[in-house]
Amino acid sequence: SKPAGLPTLPGAGFLERTLLHRVRCLDPEAVPMHRLGRHTSGLVLCACTPRARSRLAHAWRTGRVVKRYRALAAGSPAAARFAVAQPI
Repeated sequence: SKPAGLPTLPGAGFLERTLLHRVRCLDPEAVPMHRLGRHTSGLVLCACTPRARSRLAHAWRTGRVVKRYRALAAGSPAAARFAVAQPI
């Protein structure tokens, strides 16, 4: 699980303090299959073999993988179910 504040990939002054660096310490072949923004916490799918990368990339391209975002908010919404169409 990637904590908020940790970039997925190097850049913008973050070279070693990244999820990629942490994952590669465990498995040098690991590659994140997507990224989460630096301030977003959550799960990042990684592949550790070329075959896994290929299969996961295909699943992503064909819509078999879906990213879902959840947010916590204070207060009570006016409706039991609703959608937010603005950036969170």
